[in-house]
Amino acid sequence: MLSPALALEYEAVLKRSATEAGLALGDIDDFIEYVCSRSKLVQIYFRWRPVLHDPDDDRILELAIRARSSIVTFNARHFAGADRFGVRVMSPREVLTLIGDRK
Repeated sequence: MLSPALALEYEAVLKRSATEAGLALGDIDDFIEYVCSRSKLVQIYFRWRPVLHDPDDDRILELAIRARSSIVTFNARHFAGADRFGVRVMSPREVLTLIGDRK
């Protein structure tokens, strides 16, 4: 799942990093196009902000609420309080453990 706002944020961050590193922006466009083509784009019709300490993380929480999905992150502390919306915050290790248990 991906919201237009989050896709635009990814694009801006990647292009800023590419420009600083002297890389071609066309590669970033291709990558963003690929990510969008492999994602289910969803609109966010509500705002729960502010909920989290970092406003940029609120976009991810809103997407997880809309998609009824978990958040997978190395920074679980950034999403303290997500559970009150029914959003589970998991580490990549937890996800890999769950996937491994299904085999």
